[in-house]
Formats: sequence, structure tokens, C-alpha cells
Amino acid sequence: MCLSCGCCASGGSPTDDHDDDANITLGDLTDAANAQGITLAQAAQNIVDSLAATQAPEPVEDAVMKALAVPGAYPNRFVLGVAYPAARVDGHREWASADSLEQAAWSFARKHRRIGFFHAEGPGIETHADLVESYVWRGPDWETTDISGATQVVKTGDWMLGAILDEPGFGLVLNKKADGWSLDGGARRRRSAPPK
Repeated sequence: MCLSCGCCASGGSPTDDHDDDANITLGDLTDAANAQGITLAQAAQNIVDSLAATQAPEPVEDAVMKALAVPGAYPNRFVLGVAYPAARVDGHREWASADSLEQAAWSFARKHRRIGFFHAEGPGIETHADLVESYVWRGPDWETTDISGATQVVKTGDWMLGAILDEPGFGLVLNKKADGWSLDGGARRRRSAPPK
């Protein structure tokens, strides 16, 4: 059969490439498995897994853009936004499961709780922000409006951060020079299919 067209289900031959070398046959898969010292089933599963890991995710229509919202009166200089969405692809084509994200949010609340503008680090930096809220949104979905007026949908499992900004920091937000949270830290990357 030509493994890539699926003709086996209708009685196709496992070695017929349909007169096109671009089609993958059982012989091609056997050669690949033997080259790696693995079974045919392992070779086939590796192909499926590799495809899942390398495919560009479909656009996510309800993705949270992570832009900040300014609830209530401006004199409070309070901003709120999604630090990271759960189980949805971000702008860098990365994603985190709800469980992994919850662990990261808890670790941040326990050990770090510091916000540096534009990823600034080290002693003596101006943070412009006092963190006052860090939590995982437990649902139901919440539709809100960000600083630019766009609609966002916060979903169950999303990590939320809220801060009171000083006047220079709040000015950066109002002028859209600082418009969202951006995580900075270490992580281990695992290859897996993006969330659906």
C-alpha cells in the first residue's frame, strides 16, 4: 500500500507506490525503522508525533491578547491582565497546560512577586508596579475590554496578574508603550501537539 494515501483500507498493496516515488510504502517505513533499530509501529508513531510537534497551530479565534485592562477609576492606577493563557497557543507558538501554568503561577506567588518593566532585572531597578493580585481564573469565561478597547475572553485556567502602578508606569500603559504582562523565567520545553 502507499502508506501516505491510505489505500490499504480499500485493499491496496503495501508495496505499491502508485508509480510515484514521493508516496511512502511499507518498504520505505521498514527501511526507516531498521535504520533506527526500532519496530514498524514505533517508526509510524514517531512520524505521527513529529508531525504533531512541527505543524503550525491553527489560529485561535478566542486567544487572549494579554493586553491590560484598567477597571474602575483611573486615580487608582490599577491594571489587570492575563499573565498567560491556559492551554492556548501564544504569540510565540508556545503553550502551557492548565496544570503546568497553575504550578508556575503558584511558584511566582510563593517565591518571586516582582515585576520589572521591559524585563529589567537586578537590584535597584524601578519596577513601577506593586503586585496586588495573582490568581488562576476559575471560570466561567469572562468577557472584558482591554486598554485599547478590544474585547478579550478570559478562560478557566488563565493566569491573571493585577498591579497598582506608579504615575510613570501608568503613563506608559495609557500611552500603550507598556500594554501587557510578559513572562520572564526558565522552563523545560517538551515537544507535544498544540492544544485544540
